[in-house]
Formats: sequence, C-alpha cells, structure tokens
Amino acid sequence: GRLTRVLATNVTGAFMCCREAVRRMSTKRGGHGGAIVNLSSAAARIGSPGEYVDYAAAKAAVDTLTIGLSKEVADEGIRVNAVRPGLIHTGIHASGGEPGRVHRLAGSIPMKRGGNPDEVANAVLWLLSDEASYVTGAILDVTGGRCASGSPARPFSDSRLAFRDLLQAAHVRPQRRRDGDRAVGLLVVLENGDQGASDRE
Repeated sequence: GRLTRVLATNVTGAFMCCREAVRRMSTKRGGHGGAIVNLSSAAARIGSPGEYVDYAAAKAAVDTLTIGLSKEVADEGIRVNAVRPGLIHTGIHASGGEPGRVHRLAGSIPMKRGGNPDEVANAVLWLLSDEASYVTGAILDVTGGRCASGSPARPFSDSRLAFRDLLQAAHVRPQRRRDGDRAVGLLVVLENGDQGASDRE
C-alpha cells in the first residue's frame, strides 16, 4: 500500500544508503572520511495536515536519523547533515495531482515565491564543502522562511493521504489510489560529489 511505499522509500531507503556510505567512508574501516547530506522536507516540521501526513512523518524520521547518525560517526571522519526544502518548483506537484500547488501556496511563504531546484542544490553543495567542515548534525531549511505554521489544508483528494483516512483504512479494506501514490525519494550525497541514491516512486 501507499504507506508501506512511502516509508520504504524515505525511511528504510535513507537508513540503507547511510549504512553503505558509512561502511565506505569511515576512517575506522579504512576509509578517508566524507560527508552525507540527507534530503528531508519542510513537511517534517509542518506536518502537512490533510495532504501528506505519511510523507511528513517519514521525513521527520530522516531528521532524527541525521542527528543521531551524525553523533555516532563524528569521530570516524564523517559529517552527516540534511537539507529540508520547502515548496520547490519541481515535477513532484504535478505527479501528485496538483501542478499549481507552489503558486497556490506562495502567499504562505514569507518570501512570496517558490524555490528553484538550484537553490536546494547550492545548500547541499555548501554542506558538502570544506567551508562546512565543522558542521555536522545540522538540518538546513531552504524554505523561503516557511516552516513554523504551514498553511491551511485543502480538502482531501485521491492523490493525498490525511491521517483521518489512514485511521479509516485500518477498519476497511485498503483500496488502490490513482497515480498520486508517489513519494519524493531521499538523496544521499558523498563528499566526492557522487550521488549515492535518488529514488522516487
């Protein structure tokens, strides 16, 4: 079902990618150190009520993984950080059934506009660079200032999963949803710039 896919992509996938990165980079295992940047989401702080509560919870797990792992491997020459993008102009909104979502919610962003993918990429690159050599366990918001309160929820549609529907699903036979069953994948980037993983269902 949708919940299993969202958690597998964003939580289990993040753990597995981080595990393989640590195995290769740890100075205690013969590696030369490195840096990991996980891709979280502002949804982890906002909660995405009425839209993507499952996805928000999965990304909150990525935040916790980032903080905990950063402390475990700090003395192995590995820095672990995360970037938490907000409303970014990408194709994920169209694949979720609402191509105009960023424009609809632009008024809730203090900067009054959505972000561009390059702005997220630049944050990732900074965390990987030597300029961030003393930064680990950090979660960098790239949201145009939007994080604390979020925005009013829209009515539930087939392309979204509200928590109330998740509760309801526990008492009825699950039904397959339309092509809105998608999740933004995780991203692990290594110090040398190689993309460790980028999964999307």
